[in-house]
Order: sequence, then structure tokens, then C-alpha cells
Amino acid sequence: MVSLKTCFLIFASNAIVILYFSCDYSKSISKNSDIFGIGNSIDADFPIIFYNEAYLDYRYKTPRLRVFAMNPCFPDEYFLSAEIFYQQIRLYGTPTEGECPWHWAKNCYYNSFIFSSREVKIYLGFRSILLNIKIVPKQKISGLTICVQPVYWYSQPQNVLLFFEAWIAQGATRFIAYFHSSTPDVDKILLHYQRKGILKIKPWPKFGKYSKFSSSIYPEFDSSIYRVGHTLAQNLCIMDIETSLASIVDFDEVITSKDSRIKDYSQITMSKNKKIGAISFPHLLVKLVPKIDNFNYSGLLNPIFLDREGPPKLIFKTSEIDIISTHNVRSFIKNSSTVEQGAGVLLHFRHNSYTEYHSKQVTKSFKFFTGDQLAHISKLQKQVSTIFGPVTPSFDPSILHKLNKCINRLVSENKCRSTVAYCHQDLNTAALWVFEKSAKKIFVT
Repeated sequence: MVSLKTCFLIFASNAIVILYFSCDYSKSISKNSDIFGIGNSIDADFPIIFYNEAYLDYRYKTPRLRVFAMNPCFPDEYFLSAEIFYQQIRLYGTPTEGECPWHWAKNCYYNSFIFSSREVKIYLGFRSILLNIKIVPKQKISGLTICVQPVYWYSQPQNVLLFFEAWIAQGATRFIAYFHSSTPDVDKILLHYQRKGILKIKPWPKFGKYSKFSSSIYPEFDSSIYRVGHTLAQNLCIMDIETSLASIVDFDEVITSKDSRIKDYSQITMSKNKKIGAISFPHLLVKLVPKIDNFNYSGLLNPIFLDREGPPKLIFKTSEIDIISTHNVRSFIKNSSTVEQGAGVLLHFRHNSYTEYHSKQVTKSFKFFTGDQLAHISKLQKQVSTIFGPVTPSFDPSILHKLNKCINRLVSENKCRSTVAYCHQDLNTAALWVFEKSAKKIFVT
């Protein structure tokens, strides 16, 4: 019986990394077979899918190779076997949520993992492309980057425009958005800010099938990944950030402070205590009257704040983050810590704030913009004309209602909340969707 090896080649300008999966396709595959292969090395039968870029991370004292993947849970002692130009190394995996399965998505078979090796030796040699290595520099330029969690089935252009203009006013210098699908109006806004040079749109397609050898055994990736693998995307975003500060938020979230731009406030706060690696800002639900559904932003003059609990969001030093979750830092590179600040808040202007009839109004002095509010609102209205011309688009709430109805159904049926796969039938004909258009393969097996 001949054992075959399947190799994944990763190259940088002068480097090759090979991930080995020993396999023997002549044997029968069963659900009870040892999917971890010989010893503790993960083998080729293990259902794992990789992001097409790996990263050589110089933020650590000893540079680390970091590989991002979606796969089932496995014991801590198991590893991927790798070779960097004839130098054998082991890559050990860590779930991005700190546990596997993640308690928030127990019905999902696949989870986000980061595999890493602390010591990497680079040699000159032959080049072959499957996964490209990118360098993560130790030094970052001054600025604030906003990462947007994967955009999928998104239909609220009025939120997107407010999001960009408010964050720019708060000092944001760069945006990164992972894109799966949206309505054409949302896409127009994204392309507008991409042309301005401040938004980087990264494709986030379906994960696709694993392989013909295991497709009958394991569930499809797209039907058993929570949402669209957002925790994988947010940790990938950390790798691509070039600025010293960053935040990971949704299109209906803006962090603000009372007396200054949030970028300036964060820089001053962190400069006073070098051990601060992240600042946590408490949640504050916002209702705007009139609604901004038709791009009427006059309600920004007097936002209504509601006493409704919600999770916080962070602004953090990008040089300090090892692994990040949606609402907290899972681990820092150094001995940094997260501090909570009441002088700033996360303004959450989600669509269902208008249905919070039982939430009490609270008095707060926060605004979306610093300085002249009318001038900012006027700029918003001008942007509407610039992007859409003389005909202002109208928001269709039925699309969002269909998405929420699908999510509620998945919860009631005790299914993994894989909205891309399970909600396709509900939403595909609800709008003329724009999907990601990457010519290259983003996820590889």
C-alpha cells in the first residue's frame, strides 16, 4: 500500500512553506476512523480549509508563521506538519474564540483556528504558489483603521453612509471590509469610498467543498460555520492593518467620546499608561427620529438614547493583539491589558431600535460628530447626491425582515446559524444581489 502526500506550498519573496498531510486513498473512510493520522499529526482525511494567505508576523520577539483555517475541534496536542525549505516545523492550532466548540455556536461543526509556529527560518529557494505569505511588520504608522466584519446579505445603505462619514469625523484613516454580498445601493457606497483610497475591499466568498474523498462524511463548510466565519475574518484583518490603532465593528456602530475625536481620545489614554493594549467602550442603543431609512439624517442633531444592554466594542493597539474576539481581546502579545472607559461609548443605531418600546430613554451628551453637527449632516446629504445622483434610493425593509425571519427559524430548529447557506432560498430573489467577484481562490483545501 503506497502512502501519498498532499502538499500546500506557501511562498514569500524568498521562502517556501509546505504543509504535509499524509494520506492513503485506498483505505475506506468512516466516521469512526482516526482523522488525526499517524501519531499526533493531522492527516489528509481531516476536513480543513485554509485562507489563501499565511502571515510571517514580526510583532513577536521571535517571528511567527501564522496560518488561518476553518476546521472541526481537535485535541490540543495535535498539529499540522510543515516544512520550510527542508526545515521541519509543527504548527499548533488555537480556536479564535478560546474554546471549541464555541458555546455560542455549539450546533456548528466548523470553527475558526489560527495555526502558528514560533520559530521560522527563511531560506532562498524554489518558488511555487498556493498560499502567499504576507509580512506583518512590527512597526505601525500612526492612524486608526476600522475593520468591518464580513458583509453578507446587507441591504441598509443608509447605515453604511453614516458609518463611513461618522468614523472619518472620529479620526479613522483607513477601512477594511470583507465582502460577500449586498444590494447594489450598498455596493455603490463601498465602491465610492474605495475610489477615494480609504477603503480596502477584501473578497469573502463561500468556503466551498472540502474534497471528493470526504464530502459524504462531513457537513459542507458553508452549512456548518457560524454566520460566515466572522471570527476568522476579524483576526485576518489584524494581519492587514498598517496603522497603530484599530477597531472591529459593524455598519451600525460608531465609537465616540464626549469632548474629542475618538482617535485622539484613545491615543491620549494609551499614552498615559503604556500597559493599556485595548480600551473597551460600553454599548449605548440609539434611535434616530425621523428614521434614516430614506437618507434623512436630521435626527442626528438630537439622538435618542435607550437603556438597553449590549456587548462592548474595542479600540486597540494593533501591535499588541495576539488573538481577538468580537467583544474582547482573547490574548495579547505582551503583558498588555484592556481598560473600560465611561468617557466614550459605542453608539449602536441598529434598525430594531424603533421597536424598543419598553426601553427607557436615558440622557447622554454623546454625538456622532464633533464640532458643527449641521455641517456634518449637510456633508452627508451631499454625499448622497454624489453617489446616487438626482434619484435618492429607498430602503426596502422587507429584505432585512426576511433575513431575520430566516435566522429565527435556524435558532428554533436548533441549526448552525450558517446564514449564507440556509438563507439563500429566502433571500436570493429578494433583491438584485451583488456578490464578491474575486478571480482567485480565497479558501483552499
